[in-house]
Formats: sequence, C-alpha cells, structure tokens
Amino acid sequence: MVVPERKLEQFIFEFLSDPEVFDRWSSRLTRIEAGDWSNTDSEVAAEATAAARPKTPSQLSSPPVARASPSSGNNGSAAGASPNSPVAGQPLSRRIMTGPANGGGGAGGPRAPRRSTDLVSPRAHKRFSIPGDAHSFVPPFYHKPHRGSLSEADAHLLDELRDVFDGPHTELVLDDLEAICRVLGVCIYFAADLAAACRRFSGAQSITPHILDGFWRSLASQHHSESEKMVALLVYANDDDCPHVDTTTRAITGFIKAVEPKHWRRFMQNVIDRHPGLEFLIDSPDYHERYIDTAIARIYYLADRNWSRILTARQIERSPLCAILESLEEEFNINKEQRVFSYEHFYVIYTSFWKLDKDHDLSISQRELALYGDGGLSSLVLDRIFSGTVFSADSTDEDMAYWDFVYFVLSEEDKTSAQAAEYWFRIMDLDGDGCLSMFELEMFYDEQLNRLDELGTEAMNFNDMLCQILDMINPRSPTIIRLMDIKRSGKAKTFFNTFINVNKYLYMEENEASDDEEKITDWVRFAQREYIFLSSEDPDDDDDLDMDATLDRLSTRSPLLLY
Repeated sequence: MVVPERKLEQFIFEFLSDPEVFDRWSSRLTRIEAGDWSNTDSEVAAEATAAARPKTPSQLSSPPVARASPSSGNNGSAAGASPNSPVAGQPLSRRIMTGPANGGGGAGGPRAPRRSTDLVSPRAHKRFSIPGDAHSFVPPFYHKPHRGSLSEADAHLLDELRDVFDGPHTELVLDDLEAICRVLGVCIYFAADLAAACRRFSGAQSITPHILDGFWRSLASQHHSESEKMVALLVYANDDDCPHVDTTTRAITGFIKAVEPKHWRRFMQNVIDRHPGLEFLIDSPDYHERYIDTAIARIYYLADRNWSRILTARQIERSPLCAILESLEEEFNINKEQRVFSYEHFYVIYTSFWKLDKDHDLSISQRELALYGDGGLSSLVLDRIFSGTVFSADSTDEDMAYWDFVYFVLSEEDKTSAQAAEYWFRIMDLDGDGCLSMFELEMFYDEQLNRLDELGTEAMNFNDMLCQILDMINPRSPTIIRLMDIKRSGKAKTFFNTFINVNKYLYMEENEASDDEEKITDWVRFAQREYIFLSSEDPDDDDDLDMDATLDRLSTRSPLLLY
C-alpha cells in the first residue's frame, strides 16, 4: 500500500518533470519576479485541471525527461541530467524551487524570490464596494443604553415626576413613594426600600423630589431593566457594604449583580404592614419573622435555579417573580397568590414544622423529620437529606433549619415541579456524577421493598420494576437516567415516589389520577386539604399545639383565610 504522502510527492515530481510545465513555470516565475501577476491564477487552474486527468499506462511508465541547463549546454551530470533538472535525488522542496528562472545555477543555485508583501493580488480589486451614502438607507438598530447613561424612557419619567410636585423641596411620605414606584414601573411595596435608599443617598431623613431624582438617576443609569432596578434597589437600601457605591457622593457607580435573602426583609415587612389581606397579622408581631422567612424561602425556591441563595437579575427575568409582584398589587385576597405570599400556605408549612419541632428551637432532627407524612420516607433518603446534599448554610448534619424545611416540604408535596425534580435528583445521585445508575436505583428500591415487607404488601422485584421505569422515562442511554430524561418524560412524580416515599408509592398504585389534577398543582391541593384539617383541630387535644391555636384564632379574624 502506497503512503498518501509518497503518492503526493510522486504526483508533484511527475508534474514538474514535464518539459512543457517546466518551461511555463520558469517563464511564470520570471514574470512574477518582475511584478507581472496577469493571468497567473487562470493558468494555474488550467494546469491543475489538466494534471488531474487520468494518464495512460505509457504516460505513467515513461521516465522524466532531463533538461540541460542553459549555461552548461549539453554537459550533463553523471546521471545524464542537468544540475538544474528536478532529479529524484534532491529533496522535494529543492525540486520545486530550483530551476532556470534566474538564468542558471545548479542544485544550489539561487531560488526565485518570494512574493513581495507590497504586491496586491488581483482578487483585492474584485471585492464588492458599498457606496458612501448607502448607510443612510439602513434603519438604525435598537441597542440598550450603555452603563452609565440614562435611558430616554427613564429621563422622560423623571421629568414628568418633577412637574407633578409643587417644588423640589416638597417632603415625600410613604404614600407618595408608592405612587412614584407605580410610575417608575416598580412594585409599590418597594416604597419602604426606596425611602431607605433615598435617605442613604442624601444623608438626610426627609425625602424631597430633588433627592429622589438624584438617586433614581444614579440607579437607572447603571440598571435598565425592571429586574436590574429591583436588585439594585434592594441591595443599596439594605446593605451598608453595597459594592459599586461612591463613598463620598453615595452614588451608584457600577452594576449591582445579585440580591441575597437578607435584602428582602424590609420589603416583606412592608407587605405585612401595607397589604389589605394581611391586616389581621399586624397585631401579632411574633409571627412576622416566620411569615417573612417563609415568603423569602419560597422566592428563592421559585427563582434560584443554581441553589446558591443568590438571585441575579437574569434569574428574576426568567422566573415568574415579576408577574407575581404585579399581581400582589392588584389582588386584595392574599391567598389567591399561591406561589409566594399566601398566608394559608404559610400556615400549613409553619404548623407542620412546629409539630415536628418538639423542643421548639426552630430546627428539627433527623429523628423528628422521620415522623413527617406518617413515616413514609426511608432511612436512606433521610440520611441523604441530612448529609448536606440539599442543605443551606443554616443547617447542620444533625439539625434542619426552617429554610431547608420549606424547601423540603415544597419538594415532597409537589414532585411535578422542576425545582422538586432537581431536589430529589440530588438526593438519589449518591456519587454526584449527574446521572442515576442502575446500582443507585436498586439501593433506593431495596429500602422500599423492606418497608413493603414490613407492611405485608407484595411488590414486584427490582428487574420488573426497572423495566417499567425505563419504558416510562425512556432515557437516551439505557444504562443511566439523567435529570433531563426525567423532566422530559413528565413522570417525575411517579418516578420519585417509587424510590423515595413508600406511602405515596402505595397510594399511587391503588388510585388513578383524577381529572382535576390537571387544574391545580399537587402543592395547592395539599395545602388546601391540610389547611382545612389544621384549622379544624382542637388545640386542647395536644399541649404542643399552642402555636396552632394562636394561628387558628388569628385566621378566624379574617374572612380571607377560611373557605
């Protein structure tokens, strides 16, 4: 078998050994040296086409013809070839570059000079040129204003606000700031944060239109979208160590990227104080902190897809949080906002936590969590939860903080959400390689089989169950299951209940899905059922339900909290 490099070398050697080709290339190199590039490209293309044609056996077997040097006449070398002829004994590079272009020289004769860099190829003159006035026919594209410049829309809004007030020194109160937030496109419950930000910006307690104008110009020149302004306002108003703030003028000099949970507390307190659906809670400040903690945890559960407890403007834009805040302004019944702010949902979450937390230290142990849901979770699942796989910095290996309990109960009661799928996938991914192997599935299913044996229930073996799971999920790889496979199948609830919760697995096997399950989420259905049950409990039946009795009395004071 002939090596391709050797075949290419043979082709070039035969090509340059042709006397006619040698003559043409010699004259062509002479013209190129003189600066004449005319017809060079067309000649090369024609010769390449001719060389690519198949040759007859006689042409292939004929030896290359030696050519005598013009300076030496017919006095050839011992091999019968001229010193200038491209003989096989010379290197390939010497054969190509050696020739009579300069009028003589042997194998070591002077080469043709390289192409000069100041020569312009004829192709350069064939480029399409655009007329000088052609840009006038192209409409300008829209670009976001650069960081540090105020958009036209924000400048127009500030001009309108300046005309509304009597003078630049009129003192603004919270009601005025709520109206201003509405004009500026910010949720009205950010009014308290706006007031704190203006006071920090000016260093004075009173807020005037002039101060508001200066602060908002400083903020809006660096942050243009609604979510960017929201993040910057929360951080600037609630963080003394806020980055990108001039220490002298207190102006915002850079882009504030992310907001942390601690920055939301003033906003949530203003929701409690100002929302008509939470008036009954104003007189019970002991439960303000728990409601605030619950709502903030739900905000991050909804929007923080990186599980980092840090929200960026891009994450907020991709989440329904802006739409939720907009509906919060318009909805009088706080319980109709079921994704973050519902008091009924807070009641269910906190009461469930309080009943498990026997010593009421706002943390529950693994033994206490094992009682949740009538003990449906296996010991392996509990070990994985308390291993820190899905814990925040507030929890330890021995205790689960309230923030993590909110994440747990939302994921446990509604496994159809993307957040719940990510939560339980982390639990089942024992080696953290981003996929579930058959070994990992078998470990979790063995726990389920042991629980089913204790209950006296017959169950299928692992191999039969695995066939059903693979048919249901239809993973791209038959040996592993990835998170995207579970999400794409739409069967996350069935999949995770099979390996995680024995009680829900049995219920799922014995009952078919009802038609109304498509109308509301599993979490909303669970919260409605639990709220009715907890509200109807007799507080005298359990000495540990003092908190339940208090919250139950609070709920009876508002018709919004009862069905």
